[in-house]
Amino acid sequence: MLDTDILIPGADQLFETVEVNGRYFPMPVSFREWVPYTPFGTGRLILFFIMKSSDGIAMNQAIRDAILELNPKELYCDFSDPGDKNYEREKRIKSLYEASGYAYPRSIYGFVQLLRQFGLLIEVKVEDHIYLASVLRPYPAP
Repeated sequence: MLDTDILIPGADQLFETVEVNGRYFPMPVSFREWVPYTPFGTGRLILFFIMKSSDGIAMNQAIRDAILELNPKELYCDFSDPGDKNYEREKRIKSLYEASGYAYPRSIYGFVQLLRQFGLLIEVKVEDHIYLASVLRPYPAP
C-alpha cells in the first residue's frame, strides 16, 4: 500500500489510495467535490493519466494510449441509448456545460481538453517532456 503520509505530512486528508492491478496510486480526495459535475468516467480517466505519468509516459503518448486502451462508453455518454444507466445524469451535466459555455466530451481527446479547462488535469514539463498530472485541490470548487 502507498503511504502518502511519508511523502507529504497530512496527506491522508488530501489523498485516498487507489489500487489498480496490484499497484497503488494517490487519488486526490478533492475530486469527490467534482463528481456530480463531471462525466461518470472522470476518475477513471484521471487515474489512467496518473498511472501513465508514473510510468514516465509523456502527455501525447498517454492520450494516444487512452484512445487505444479505454472504451469511451465507460467514460462518457454518447446519448444514443436513453435506457443507459447514466443517461439522465449525463444529460443534466451536458445541459449544465452548454449553459456555462463548455462542451460535453464527444471523444477522449475532448474529455482531456475539458478536464484541462476545469483545472483537474494540468500539463507539467519535465526536461523536454510534457506530462499530464492531477491537481491536489482544484480551484474553484464547483
